[in-house]
Amino acid sequence: MALVLHGTVVTFDDDHRILDPGAVYIGDDGRLAALRTPTQRPPAGFSDAPHVDTEALILPGLIDLHNHIAYNTLPLWEAVGVPYLHHDRWVDERRPPDYSTTVTWPARVLGQAAPEL
Repeated sequence: MALVLHGTVVTFDDDHRILDPGAVYIGDDGRLAALRTPTQRPPAGFSDAPHVDTEALILPGLIDLHNHIAYNTLPLWEAVGVPYLHHDRWVDERRPPDYSTTVTWPARVLGQAAPEL
């Protein structure tokens, strides 16, 4: 199904354009079909496509290889009352006891249950 995403579009073209506001048109095949501003006409075949206002930056073509995709399906975990002054500190013995049961274990199960691509 085709889809139109609205937001601030940061392009990776030679001109380094920023379309604010902008729209990203994604075709039925899941590929980028076009980038447009609100004053430009949509490409053919997108008249019935659903529109999503992301209220965010859209970076078409950027693949975030660091993000832990399984964590995107879990609710936001907050370490209440635990100050982390450095990024290495959260992995030591002061990690809150609920971290494994609410973050690590569910993410591991999701990763193991996901089909291979």
